[in-house]
Amino acid sequence: MRLVMNICSDTNYKIRTDGAVFFKTYLKDKHELLIGTTRLRETYIPEVIELCNDEEIFIRIEALEAITYVVE
Repeated sequence: MRLVMNICSDTNYKIRTDGAVFFKTYLKDKHELLIGTTRLRETYIPEVIELCNDEEIFIRIEALEAITYVVE
């Protein structure tokens, strides 16, 4: 998971896009197992929120789509 976190904070927008797409796919596939967990609340959500504040619009869109899978 540390690798994904590094990808999401990379200075290259193409690499950050890959991180946002990863979270979107991962949360889509695993959202039922993650809902209510500490890992989701303390690790994944803050990272996706950070991507929602990215300067690139398409990264923000991917992050917003990712977070819709786990928002209750």
